[in-house]
Parts: sequence; C-alpha cells; structure tokens
Amino acid sequence: MPPRTTLWRLEDHTRGKHMVLREYLYPWLAMILSTFERAMFVDAFAGPGEYEDGELGSPVIALNALAKHSSQHMMRGQIDYVFIEERPDRFVHLKNVISRLRAKGSIPSICKVNTYNDTFAHVFPKLIDSISSHRVPTFVMIDPFGVSGVGMENIRALMDHPSIEVYVSFMYEPMNRFKDQTDFESPLDDLFGCSDWRQGIDIPDSKERKEFFYGLYRKQLKLSGARHVLHFELYDGDKLKYALFFATQSDQGCDKMKQAMWKVAPTGGYSFRSDTLGQLSFESRAVDFNELDQALISEFGMDQPIAFESVEEFMRSDKVLFHSGRLKSHLARMERESTLVVGKSPRRRRGTFPPDTILRFVDPPPPSPRQRRLM
Repeated sequence: MPPRTTLWRLEDHTRGKHMVLREYLYPWLAMILSTFERAMFVDAFAGPGEYEDGELGSPVIALNALAKHSSQHMMRGQIDYVFIEERPDRFVHLKNVISRLRAKGSIPSICKVNTYNDTFAHVFPKLIDSISSHRVPTFVMIDPFGVSGVGMENIRALMDHPSIEVYVSFMYEPMNRFKDQTDFESPLDDLFGCSDWRQGIDIPDSKERKEFFYGLYRKQLKLSGARHVLHFELYDGDKLKYALFFATQSDQGCDKMKQAMWKVAPTGGYSFRSDTLGQLSFESRAVDFNELDQALISEFGMDQPIAFESVEEFMRSDKVLFHSGRLKSHLARMERESTLVVGKSPRRRRGTFPPDTILRFVDPPPPSPRQRRLM
C-alpha cells in the first residue's frame, strides 16, 4: 500500500534504488555538463524530499550529486532540476527542504530548481515543449506508487528525442493484485501501450508470469525508441518489490548505468538481479566470469576475426550484464588461458588491446604429455 502520511520510513529496497541513482548521476552530470550548454533532470514523482528518519529523498540526492561533484569547476553547462509532486502536504515539505539547501548554499549557481504542485501528466506537455525547443539532454526519473500515472505513450514521446534517458519503477506487486479488481484493464493498457499483457495475466507459474510481463515491457520500451534497456529487480529480503527499467539511446549511458549497478555493494536485505545473464545477483561479489566468456562466444562465434572495437561496443550494450570497464582485464585472462588469440595488432606487449587489434576466440590447446601425466 502507498504511504498516507507526509513522510514515511525509508525502506531498504528504496535505498538500493537511490544508491544506483547516485552512482549514475556522477558520471552523467560530468559528461553532460561538460559537453552541452543546458541539461535537465526530472523527478516526476518527487515526494517530500526526505523521509521520516531524515534520510534524503531522490530530489536532494540529485541536487547533492551536483553540489558535491569533484568536477563541478569543469562544468560549463546549466542544468534545470524539475520536481513534480501532486500532494500539497508533500509539496510544501519539499519546498521547505529546498529552501534549507538554498540557505546553506548547497544549490550551485549553474542549477535552477523548478517545482510543480501538480501531476506529471499535466506538466508533461510543458516538459516536452522545452525538450523539443532546446534539444535538452534530460534524465527522467519516473517512480509512481502503483501502476497508474505514466503510460507508454508518455515514454514514447520522451524517447523521440535522442538525448533522453528514462529511469522508471515498474511496480510488479500492485499489477498482480489488479486482476482481482474491477476496471483494471485501462491502467495496464496505458502502462504497456498495448493489450498484449492480457496473454500473461493468468499464467499460473509466478516466475513465468513475471518474465512475461518484464519481457513485454522491455519490448515496448524498445519499440518506443530505446536502443538499450536495462532491467534489474529490487528485493526486500526474499520478497520482490519492484523492478527498475533504464531506457536510453546512448551506448555510453547504458555502459555507465551498468557500472553504477556493479559499484553499489548492497548492505541491506535487498539484492539487484538481472535476467540478462541468468538472474545474476549483485548482493555477492563472487561472480562467475565464465558467463562473460559464454556471452562473448555466443555473440561473436569461435575462431572468427573480430575487431576489438566491436567487442567494446558489445560490452557497452544491453546484450550483456558486464560493463566495458571489465573487458581488457578479462581478455588478458582469456589470452593467458589460451582461449583468445590476438592477430593483427599495433600493441607492444602481451595482455594489451589497443584500437585496431583483431581477436579470435578459440578452444584451448590440449595439454602436453607432461601436463597429462600430472593431471
């Protein structure tokens, strides 16, 4: 059930979502504000700005990511922060929180804060006009309570613009309860942007049903213009609370979000999981990198010449959970284990992979007679 009070307790799964947001905003702000003259961050369901125990809400996390950024002095662009909150009591509290930050000098001069006591649906046309007029790179955080409030048509209108990224909470639990209520079809039609969800509503196996809905939502995001879609789940203990979907047209944005996911070390009772590589859990650092071997071979085949740049592009995509920062060390390990052969390359030493290097994934050679005797 959504909270009814102005403030409420911060739950661990929400904290996990905020940790990933924070880790992503650092590279996003540095990249965008050193390249573009103007950018925008939109929190479509901003809330009161803090929780009852004093923990920071997403609007303050986003502002602090800029205020405490070590590269702020190198940023030449301006950024508009747009915070939308429908409930009057929470909106007033949010305004007070922002006023406190202003009084402490915690809102940088390159930042303009715009607040709306309104619904996202009502503010949306104004946002689209601003994005369209100025071609503003924009990060949109969509975190509603339940499944109503933001439809696929809204996301499609956003993704019409190449520099838009969407970070959306997909509430699986309320959607499961909908089928026991009357008049649940229309909100789900809006959510998915189609009626195909009806094929999954009565799937008896809960895992299959979840995979059907997540797969359909990912497909619809792709059809709406997203080049890459990352999906990861937030659990409270063993209980799935909801999934986060990140949609972008940027290879670099996709890669940076994967890095943010990997950088977060969960300390509460939640975990991040992705269906990309068999429900790999982020609550443990014990990761089987043989899965990356398998992903590379599945993508490029065995004993085929491959440009290093093509492998880098693959690692930045949503086809694999691992990010590009792990690539060179992983290829060096494969070369040591003789499962990778380097052909033409301008490199000067083994284990390095400069541009214009040609790679081949191969089966390791059989052990020598001496090695066989020792086995």
